[in-house]
Amino acid sequence: MTDTGPSSFCTNCGEPIDGTHCDACGSDTRAGATPDGATDTDATSATRWWIPVLAVLAILALGIGAFLLARSGGDEDDESVLAEETTTTTSTTIATTTTSIAAPSTIPAPTFAPDTTTTIDQVALAHRQFTTIAALNCDLTMIPDPELSVLENTGGGTFYVTDVEGNNLLFHQTSRTVTSTDGPDGVMPRAYSFGCDPTVFVGTLDH
Repeated sequence: MTDTGPSSFCTNCGEPIDGTHCDACGSDTRAGATPDGATDTDATSATRWWIPVLAVLAILALGIGAFLLARSGGDEDDESVLAEETTTTTSTTIATTTTSIAAPSTIPAPTFAPDTTTTIDQVALAHRQFTTIAALNCDLTMIPDPELSVLENTGGGTFYVTDVEGNNLLFHQTSRTVTSTDGPDGVMPRAYSFGCDPTVFVGTLDH
């Protein structure tokens, strides 16, 4: 019969044994040891060191995940509060603006521009008309300067004219004619009798 060798090795000194007691070192032994002294149980124990490490890593991962989740929820709450504050501020601004441009409760009565057709305007117009008529119908070298004449409104479109030499005439705005102060039958001052068109400056000659 062939000898198969020892059934196990001493877990203390590694010497081969046939039973549960090592004759070399006197230690108790257990089956299943490898020739270099490491048993199956020792190998299993050696591979279990990483289990606590994995547990610690798992706990850290859970803690970090919970922190990030809480942080994310806090940011969302802050954004919600900020959005509400912004909305409130905008509403307040709009309300203030609306109040400031509100229409007055009492609307003032409309005012109208006064009539600009005054006596002074009528006199100024008559003065321009008289000056133009004299320039077109008289020899300006023979009569006083019509620009220097003074007119007074006597009503009914008639104006009393006093020239720079003190002569008096009547200017009739409607007919665009000039007469003596006594009318077309009165005596026209000498300068106008000889220096103007008698169909416009109407009156008897001043001899």
